[in-house]
Amino acid sequence: MQRLAGAHFLRQEYSEAEMWFERAASLGDITALNNLGGMLVERDPERAEQYLRKAAAAGESLAMHNLGFILADRREDEAMTWYLKAAQRGYAPSMYNLAMMLRPGRPTEARRWFLIAAREDDARSMLELARMLEDSDPTAAEYWIRRAAEAEHSGAAAASTSDG
Repeated sequence: MQRLAGAHFLRQEYSEAEMWFERAASLGDITALNNLGGMLVERDPERAEQYLRKAAAAGESLAMHNLGFILADRREDEAMTWYLKAAQRGYAPSMYNLAMMLRPGRPTEARRWFLIAAREDDARSMLELARMLEDSDPTAAEYWIRRAAEAEHSGAAAASTSDG
């Protein structure tokens, strides 16, 4: 059901996709819960949040991240909690978002999360880490800028080869 929903989604057959995601979600498929939540964010944010909370509670890192994103958009402190949970499970985009939230008041902790995400090849984290190191360690800053450029280049190259 999850795969069928995904196929409908890719063909932009959203009502069919939603129906199949709902069926899979009703059977406890946490990926379907996350995908359904993602589909509904704009149209029905309350329902989307319910699905994302269920998937996040079941351990789905992407749902934790998506829930954090929704809550951060509403400027709710709980966003940091969900970003942290996803970051602790190794999800680099959440590490980056968590670090961005921590940066103003807790720069040392932010730098630690940027470093962890940078080591996971997250180019945005590499650039933020470089910015934080510019004054104190220009050599390390240059290293991370170079790594970010390489990561972005290899990502672009991979995207262009998968398109064809």
